[in-house]
Amino acid sequence: MSQTRLSKRRLLVWLFLFLGLLSSFVQAQQFSDPETFVEAILSRHPSIQKADELVQAAEFNIKAAGLQPNPNLTLAATAGDPGEDSNSLTQMLEISGQPALRRNIAGLNLEAAKNQRDAIHKQVAGNAYRNWLELWRAHRLMEMAQIRDYLLKEMVRVAKRRFEVGEIAENEALRVELASTQAETNLVEAIAEFNGARNSAAILLGVALDDYMPNPTEMGSLLPDTLDLDTVMVSVNEHPEIRGKYLQLTALELGAELIRKERAPTLGLSLYRSSLIRTQGQQQGFQVSLSWPIFDWGSIRHRAESQMAQSRAFAAEIEESLLQTRQSLAKVWERLQAARTNRTIIARQAERYEELAREARVAYDMGLWSLTDVLQTEQSYRQAGVELLEARAQVLEFEIQILENTGLSFPTEHLKEAL
Repeated sequence: MSQTRLSKRRLLVWLFLFLGLLSSFVQAQQFSDPETFVEAILSRHPSIQKADELVQAAEFNIKAAGLQPNPNLTLAATAGDPGEDSNSLTQMLEISGQPALRRNIAGLNLEAAKNQRDAIHKQVAGNAYRNWLELWRAHRLMEMAQIRDYLLKEMVRVAKRRFEVGEIAENEALRVELASTQAETNLVEAIAEFNGARNSAAILLGVALDDYMPNPTEMGSLLPDTLDLDTVMVSVNEHPEIRGKYLQLTALELGAELIRKERAPTLGLSLYRSSLIRTQGQQQGFQVSLSWPIFDWGSIRHRAESQMAQSRAFAAEIEESLLQTRQSLAKVWERLQAARTNRTIIARQAERYEELAREARVAYDMGLWSLTDVLQTEQSYRQAGVELLEARAQVLEFEIQILENTGLSFPTEHLKEAL
């Protein structure tokens, strides 16, 4: 092998290795903000793929719904004289608007399927945002546990120094070590919690578990500041699932009308030939017929009335769903307002505890504070941080619930047409 060819092969090998490393690096850096995370899930979630297929099935139904009945070809072998219709091609034609009515029903079902797809899109988006919220919360708790573990290890170092110079008793130094051990245990649990949330997110994204190491950012508010409760209540009717149900209701009502059309006349066109073999004495020709049922024992009427009763029950079901959703959202709205207020109060409290904890560590190092006061301050500071984190997460959870149950859009919902 020539030196030039060998050099080219080596260059290609290094190029492929570089591209592989670059691909792994890019994959590891993806999805570190909620927008790209949710977009990635929406682009591959099987629930949305299933909804797309159902929409396509409804589109095929429209093409079939407006067609006339298929023609029938009859071929007969007879021992005696064949009848006029022994061999015939017959086409029955519905002339009372049945094809157009079926097409309208299929069109309504198609629009209902599209709205159902939008509803599933909204549901998947809500769950994706909720998964991101879980990932961000676990990551922040892990960071807080890491900070606390580091600070208590520093306190252990200070306590050992003070014990060695005789400023504190051995029992106090051991208490600091015990607190540090507890902080280390909490860190191990927090890391496990984060890894569980990370693995769950990686499975949703379809990436390798070891490749997904996110540094998740906090979600901003999902609702506009100008939103009020009246707008939320009105927007319940605009939820795609509700819109789809109203379309289905209209389709049910048209279905009752289609059943009544079974009393309508039918036009028949027929070409016939008494024998396909003999050429003499044949009876052949063209026939036009009009037929309709002259009497209904009640089958058509009862089925039509049953369909109308089902449509009225479905209408009541829609109203029931609207009522329950509005009641639930009215409670969620008030909880959201309370959570926003609590978030502000707890944020101020957390700032004060952070400053106090910093001063307490310095005071302990200088021998001005007792160990009990310092540990209590550290515990209060940690608790304030956890409460602030939970308050932020609670606000976002309530906002997700409102978006899931109304016609209001998630920040990523404008992407659904592209997906």
